[in-house]
Amino acid sequence: MGIMLKRTDSIPGDVGNAGCQGCVRVYIGSIGAAQNKRILEKLGVGSVLCCASGITPYFPDEYEYKLVDVRDTPEHAARLASHFQECAAWIRTRRTGNILVHCFKGKSRSAACCAAHLMINAGMNLRAALAHLRTARGERPIEPNLGFMLELRKLDIRLHGEDSLLVSAVATSPLDNSQG
Repeated sequence: MGIMLKRTDSIPGDVGNAGCQGCVRVYIGSIGAAQNKRILEKLGVGSVLCCASGITPYFPDEYEYKLVDVRDTPEHAARLASHFQECAAWIRTRRTGNILVHCFKGKSRSAACCAAHLMINAGMNLRAALAHLRTARGERPIEPNLGFMLELRKLDIRLHGEDSLLVSAVATSPLDNSQG
């Protein structure tokens, strides 16, 4: 028995270029989006970044593919993180058509890669990148697994000198009595 995909799984979220100078438009989606040629054509997709294990390109003669073979498990977090810079550079250098970044459900591996892209290419901190992705995906979740989140937080510190999720949590803590 196969996994049933909802109709909305074939419609990717529009991440845009988010202020990344020279970047084409990026979409985040599930395997359903990657299989939907009509949607890919409508969105002007020319390249597909697949962040999943065991998925082969659906239209290899029509789109440029980059495959990142990684499972959606916390144990594979370092493996995915080792591709963040490479994937961000790949996204930044595409010039023929827009880009679909997908995994199986479009909420963990692809979200981690898109967040890394926004942090590296658009200068966002992790908090802003996740908020941007949540807006792009609408009612569909953005939920990088715990291992991926840890790696994104490390990237946040490396790029921005602080963990924006922790800094924000501390700043809004009810224990903060610095205001009187």
